[in-house]
Amino acid sequence: MSLTVAEASKRLSEAFDMPLKQAKEVYYKVFKIVVDALQNPKDRVQIPGVGSFSVVHKKERDGRNPRTGETIHIPAHDVIVFKAYKADKKDKKPAKPAKKSPAKAPEIVVKKTKKSK
Repeated sequence: MSLTVAEASKRLSEAFDMPLKQAKEVYYKVFKIVVDALQNPKDRVQIPGVGSFSVVHKKERDGRNPRTGETIHIPAHDVIVFKAYKADKKDKKPAKPAKKSPAKAPEIVVKKTKKSK
């Protein structure tokens, strides 16, 4: 499920008992603050318990238009990336043990050698 602006605004409105229009403004202002904070590529925005936003520089390269197959030049550019924090072990569901087939006993091969006289 994707969380749309409308759904996020609705949840903010309900959680903080504010009008929907005001909740939508809060939503946009929060992400504007994040984007503005990342204007310096060396900075990082951390949201405790959720993850962090940072800027990654992509080098220029040649790419391919998947529709036409034409080779195109992609200039160097910066992108904002989000890295989610790992969930706590208590939040994860326990993994089911894998079903194993019964182990077979290893074969033991004994070779007899002739005794020299």
